[in-house]
Parts: sequence; C-alpha cells; structure tokens
Amino acid sequence: MKHILKTNRHNMLHKRYQYNIKQLRKILQKNKLIIVKADKSKAIVIINENALEKKIVILYRRIT
Repeated sequence: MKHILKTNRHNMLHKRYQYNIKQLRKILQKNKLIIVKADKSKAIVIINENALEKKIVILYRRIT
C-alpha cells in the first residue's frame, strides 16, 4: 500500500488504487480491524484489534 501511495500520481489507474486504499483504510478503522502477517509466510490476515491484543497477551504469558 505504501508503494502505491508513493509512486506515479498522474496515472488514472494509480488514482483508482489510491481511492480503493483510502476506502479500505476507512473500513478497517471503522470496524477496528488490522492487517497482520500470518506466521512467517507472505500471507496476510485481517483480524480484530481486540483479538490480536488477547493473542499477544496469551503468548507473553507463555513465555514468562
């Protein structure tokens, strides 16, 4: 997403991509969702922020 925002601003397709990214960001913020990497692969997952915090706390407790 960052790459698309930094590159060519005069291309019409690029402008459409920017619009789509902004809409996606609004939806994610509105629903308190976050995009994270799944494990060590290239796959990404959309997860609720509260669920992510709970998983982090559980993992932290296992370590300590």
